[in-house]
Amino acid sequence: NPKGPKNTKFEDVLTEEGPCREAIEDFCSGGGKRLLIATMGRGDVPVVTNEMPETFRRKLIYFLKPPDVDPDTKLDVSVLRSRVLCAEVTDNLLVNLKGLMNEVVCPVVRTPKNREGWPSVSTKEIMLHLDKYMSNLHVAVGQYTGRTMLPPPLPQAYDESIPEAERLHHMQSCVIQWSELISAITKKAPEALHTAKNHPTPIEEIKFWKEKKEDLESVRDQLRSEKTQGVIKVLSEKKSPYMKDFMELQDKVGTSIEEAKENLMYLKIIEKYVKEIANCMEFEETVDIYPPLLHLMILVWKTSKTYNTKGRLLNLMQEISNLVIEKASAYCAGQEIWKHVENEDTKEAQKLLEQAVDVCKKLKTSFIEYQKIASTELPDSGEAWDVEPSDVFIRLNTFIERCKDVNEFLSAMLCFEKLEPGRIVFGAAKGLELTEHLERVYERFKKASDDFQNAKYDVIDIDAEEFDDDFFAFRVKIRQLERTLAAMLIDSYDDNTTILARFDLLDAFHEVIQRPLIKEELEKKQIVLLQEYREEIVDVETRFLNEKDNPQMDVNAAPLAGSLKWCKGLMDRIDIVAQNIDKFTMETKTGDLAKEVVKLHKTVVESMKNYMNGIIDSWKGDVKSHSQNKLDQPLLTRDEETRTLKVNFDASLTRMLNEIRYMHLLHLDVPDYAEVIYEQNEKYREFNGKLTLVRNMYNEMITNLHEVEYPLISEEIKNIDSMLEDGITTINWNSDTAREFIDRNLKKTQEIYDRVVLMHDNFRKIKDMLDKFAVVPLFERKAKTVNSKAQSDMLLNVASEKEKGRLVDLDAKQREFAKLLAKTCQTMECDKGSDIWKNYLMYVEESILFYLS
Repeated sequence: NPKGPKNTKFEDVLTEEGPCREAIEDFCSGGGKRLLIATMGRGDVPVVTNEMPETFRRKLIYFLKPPDVDPDTKLDVSVLRSRVLCAEVTDNLLVNLKGLMNEVVCPVVRTPKNREGWPSVSTKEIMLHLDKYMSNLHVAVGQYTGRTMLPPPLPQAYDESIPEAERLHHMQSCVIQWSELISAITKKAPEALHTAKNHPTPIEEIKFWKEKKEDLESVRDQLRSEKTQGVIKVLSEKKSPYMKDFMELQDKVGTSIEEAKENLMYLKIIEKYVKEIANCMEFEETVDIYPPLLHLMILVWKTSKTYNTKGRLLNLMQEISNLVIEKASAYCAGQEIWKHVENEDTKEAQKLLEQAVDVCKKLKTSFIEYQKIASTELPDSGEAWDVEPSDVFIRLNTFIERCKDVNEFLSAMLCFEKLEPGRIVFGAAKGLELTEHLERVYERFKKASDDFQNAKYDVIDIDAEEFDDDFFAFRVKIRQLERTLAAMLIDSYDDNTTILARFDLLDAFHEVIQRPLIKEELEKKQIVLLQEYREEIVDVETRFLNEKDNPQMDVNAAPLAGSLKWCKGLMDRIDIVAQNIDKFTMETKTGDLAKEVVKLHKTVVESMKNYMNGIIDSWKGDVKSHSQNKLDQPLLTRDEETRTLKVNFDASLTRMLNEIRYMHLLHLDVPDYAEVIYEQNEKYREFNGKLTLVRNMYNEMITNLHEVEYPLISEEIKNIDSMLEDGITTINWNSDTAREFIDRNLKKTQEIYDRVVLMHDNFRKIKDMLDKFAVVPLFERKAKTVNSKAQSDMLLNVASEKEKGRLVDLDAKQREFAKLLAKTCQTMECDKGSDIWKNYLMYVEESILFYLS
């Protein structure tokens, strides 16, 4: 019954066939088994076995045949009850043992009746050993639970039948043991968390200080207990020599508690950023967390009294490094690397490794940057942060090197994968033979690559020491293959007789020939290419000498930039050939031909550089003599006759800035003083644009307004003139107040200009409405002459139908005109009773009458 008591499950085991019943029968029926274990497995399923399980849940029950019982003997009920040992074991064995000792062994041994007949010396020795054992067990149980338990004094310390000196000896021995335990916990440091297999993070250190604080507080409470104080009192009265050191150690407990509290408090402050690194979904984004974390650490070192040491910094940075390594190892784990390789996306795997290395290096550079900050902000010139980065980032550097090694393997894969059969075919007479040989080289590489990839460990795990041996073996095999390939390429090079065919060979094996060993072998094949290169240099030199006085350039090119571009184009022509030569390498320049080519190349390039430097120096002289003076001119000028404005940015400055822009595009050096001006190019462009807007709006207002419109804004124009006066007289392009002046005037001019635009728009709307209305006349003249009475009747008839005639429409438009004019008046801030406004209204009325006529 599944709903019945739990023991029914074991009853089912006894009745059902299976491994559990077989184990019971082997134990009871003489099957040669001396041990029987019963426990609960996963899902509360009973497990009965004759072997001690490696792990178990909560507890187990064991049955054990004593040594004098033959394991092949069949057990009956009497033997089971009297001879077989039965006991319960929980997962906390030490606690079980302590309970067994306290509840069974100690009461039995300490009962005088059970010691009858024992020699007194043996009894004393046995009791002393038992008490010491219980004392040590008390300490061990505390250590198992993560607490420092001070053992109580031995009972002999209170036995008045024992001489006083011996009692004091027991008390002093207890104090010595207390001192050792207390000294051990006070000396306990987070550096001890670092082991060969354990690499803690700041989270573990926070846990360490929390547990140390709680442990020290527990020790302090134990020291304050009645028994402990009694021992201290007796030994103090007896002036024990151990008490001075013990009292100092007791005071040190309080100091250590305060230290642990403070360290825990400050570590809790940086815990937020540590958890952000640990929980960051995008690994690359962790670099944004380093600066605030390190900044906060400097503040901690500035304010903390206990955590601001060089040792704490070294340990904390190593823990942060461990956390970054942990994140990086998950980001570019070996499993992910091989998955990309299987999907033929090796470059993506390399990208993962490179990003991991970049993030790790960013931690190092950020730390070095904040070391400099610490040297200025912390006391003693930041001595607490004066540590060698190589000591801080030992594991991080090892991880970076591991990533580089794996990346080297992937680079070799990318290189040799180009040799896959069918992708490259040798030409010329030996093409077929060399192609077949190339296939065998690829097969050997594939086997070496597969052997390395099939490693049983994570290649990114720096604790996997097997990697070094495996990677070394792979390197040796690759070097052998490279020597073979070098010999094949030289053979094919000799087999090809034309320069184009040889360049095709180099292009086909472009990645392969970059391997150092192959590159070294191919350096021997340079003579033919050097000869071709010499002819190219001679041709370029001839053209340069013939055209340098009148170089070919684009029609719209700036003079200097155009000449430089032409000359640089000739130099690039040499470089293009040089790049193809570099595929064969030209590092070994021996022999007369090589020296001649080098000398000729150097002479031609120097001639071109001298030419470029000459025209640049000429341009520099003009720039230096005029540019700064032009920038010291006022921002604006005014035509005294027309009162119009002009932006006073000299055309020579514009040309100079264009020249510099082209020089940057051509990667040419620019003189410092010109570069200083060009750095402000965006500012000058912005100033020019804004001042041009001010000029256009201002000039339009003072030149295009009607004689009745201008008075509406005449006062505002005067204000603008007053504001602009500084830009015409004193403020220049380098003035600190230039931007504020331009923005203020642009805002004011734009405001007035917008009013004028609104006024014109409203007037235009009036004219548009009149244009439509004037298409049909107000009255139509009759074809024949009418008498006065008929004409009077017609006018009366119009008046009587006013609500539905043309006059109704005209009245409606008149109301719209009034609204538009009222809006104009409000916008222009005019007094409706002023002559200025009346003149404008008259001008509008004349326009309306003109349209109606």
